[in-house]
Amino acid sequence: MNARTAPLRGARTILVVVALAVLVSVVHYVDNVVNYADYPVTPDDATLPAPSDTVIAVA
Repeated sequence: MNARTAPLRGARTILVVVALAVLVSVVHYVDNVVNYADYPVTPDDATLPAPSDTVIAVA
């Protein structure tokens, strides 16, 4: 490897890491939306309201 190809190797590594991070984020988001019904139910005496499935999907 010479000095000309070294920056390309670093750029490729960054691209792969960013692509994997985006993929993990998408999988996590889809999992949250698909499994919304499995989340614990907020008790009636809670001080904060539970978000609706629409709020989760839009967020």
